[in-house]
Amino acid sequence: GHSNYVTSVDANSRIICSGSYDGTVRIWDATAEATESKVVGHSRNVWWMRYNQKGDKLLSYAADEYTGLNPEYCVWNCATGSLLHTSEDEPPTDIFDASTAREKYEAYLWGNL
Repeated sequence: GHSNYVTSVDANSRIICSGSYDGTVRIWDATAEATESKVVGHSRNVWWMRYNQKGDKLLSYAADEYTGLNPEYCVWNCATGSLLHTSEDEPPTDIFDASTAREKYEAYLWGNL
């Protein structure tokens, strides 16, 4: 499991993921008999995550613990756990649906998660 507080959980019919203040995103195959997590890491605290429409990519957002400064957006391949994209700004729509990311972030800011 995680070594610090879990801050976000998201799931679809095949995959469950969780993010933590330990800077990791863990991805589990919900359909496998032996669920083995794939661990991917951020350099900061993970605040939230979101799947794309197809469920094959995961967008995670990390930032400094108390200030929320130094944002880090990462897009992960759910099947392999590999990093596809990282930036300080939302990824372009050809990598991940930016409107979904913005809605998730605004919901986080306003406490509507």
